[in-house]
Amino acid sequence: MWDSGQSFVERMLGIVVTIERADEDSSIVTLTNEARDSVFVHGDNTGYADGSSTAPWNMVWEGHGATYPGGSVYIDPGSHTENLKLKRPAVLRRWVSSGIVAMGQ
Repeated sequence: MWDSGQSFVERMLGIVVTIERADEDSSIVTLTNEARDSVFVHGDNTGYADGSSTAPWNMVWEGHGATYPGGSVYIDPGSHTENLKLKRPAVLRRWVSSGIVAMGQ
């Protein structure tokens, strides 16, 4: 059974499968070919998101899921109330030069 927030990367094809929600009956997944070494997250983004600096993900786990293992997730300063369980190596970085990034509840 997959867990919500898990992501799997197929590096040769550049495909990322992210588990949005999962229970014993079904799973909702996102499949993208946007995997890269660096992605961006801004919690206030409510529009289109592809992980670029101009269209950042709005959840840190989405950013983590869209990077290659060992990639960087640039996070905007502020409170991110999600609980993040890293399933593979990643570097979490503050997006700008100042401010505090708070994670968890």
